[in-house]
Amino acid sequence: MFHFTAASIASSGKSPLINALCGMNDNNRANATPASVNETTSEIPRYVDTAHGEQFPWFDVPGSSTLMTPYWQHFNSQGLYVFNCVIVFFNDCFTVMDQAVLASLRE
Repeated sequence: MFHFTAASIASSGKSPLINALCGMNDNNRANATPASVNETTSEIPRYVDTAHGEQFPWFDVPGSSTLMTPYWQHFNSQGLYVFNCVIVFFNDCFTVMDQAVLASLRE
């Protein structure tokens, strides 16, 4: 089993990305991760990739709420260190938080 997640600042589009990568569409919207322009993810739910089943689960991790949050706090509190693959996702610009998450993953 290989565990995936996406990391980024809040409201950057992680949930829609996970829905797309898991093959969610209008027919299985009830199983999709909620997405909104406001921060909606507050827990870390598990989503199954419809093409690969239980082999490649995705986890929707809450985004960092502010760039004032120390990267190590977000990295540790969201448990990013337990995932086999973390996609650092950004929409408008690559932030210091994004760099810090990548640096923490490298360690």
